[in-house]
Amino acid sequence: FDANGVTGNGTGYGDTGFNPSTAGGQYRLDSAFIACYIGDEVPGDGVFVGTFTTNSSVMLRKLNATDLQSRGPTSSQILYHIGFTTDWRGLLSLYRYSFYICVALNGSEPLMITSSSTRLPDDTIPVLAGRWNWGVPSYLSTANLRALVIGGGGVTPQDMDTLLLIINSFQFNLGRKAI
Repeated sequence: FDANGVTGNGTGYGDTGFNPSTAGGQYRLDSAFIACYIGDEVPGDGVFVGTFTTNSSVMLRKLNATDLQSRGPTSSQILYHIGFTTDWRGLLSLYRYSFYICVALNGSEPLMITSSSTRLPDDTIPVLAGRWNWGVPSYLSTANLRALVIGGGGVTPQDMDTLLLIINSFQFNLGRKAI
């Protein structure tokens, strides 16, 4: 970590130590979310944050210059967002809202896909890498992450907009360029 957050080097990763299935209600099946604030306009390919097990996952992965792959946050459903963005800076969020999986960058009009919740992910969540079926993390990223938020407590698209405002204020107070 430094004044600009943490930047992956493509060979190392962090581990939050947070396991949604043992978090005592802090990550709920019906309202889970994960969000990371990306500092790069065009970060390297790889997983920003996430874990995948046979029955459930939570993951945000940049596939190439403009495409995003998301999994979860409370199912094993894989979604591909082709042409998602050309400027990755800001708050990238994946959350459960009502009957939808929502993916958004900077809170604007989330992509909403109908999906059922199946179960909570049952492994700790790495940062700047992805873990598959309790294995060693792979798809390491060289992205710059400036914030990471994981939780579950009835989030709405408006809540994610509020979270973006709070993190932007934090960025500004640290002297970083806020999106």
